[in-house]
Amino acid sequence: MAIDTLRGYVFNIDLTNDNTSILNPHHVIDWIGATGLAVEAETLWFIRGKSVFECVRSQLIPSEFVEMPYEATGVAVDDTRVYVTCKKSGYIHIFDKNSGQQLNKIPQPGIGSEH
Repeated sequence: MAIDTLRGYVFNIDLTNDNTSILNPHHVIDWIGATGLAVEAETLWFIRGKSVFECVRSQLIPSEFVEMPYEATGVAVDDTRVYVTCKKSGYIHIFDKNSGQQLNKIPQPGIGSEH
């Protein structure tokens, strides 16, 4: 899967034959500016500005999971937690996947954009 940040398309890409299909032709407005796509089971997670969104893969209608104090730059998900990077804060913020409650934050490794 991939996102076209400028047009708001969510693509499914078949790696065996390079066939690409648009999955959200009727919901592109919700996806314009989206970055940081993460896929976990049947849920998609992405960043848009300060907000982290989640949506069911079959519907692709985003709902806000959490809003950060600064622009978020990436998202990763496991069975119980959501990890959100924020370049300006310099931390990886860790949230409970079910409640959205912040559990912890850890300093980002690296220097500059490599955070």
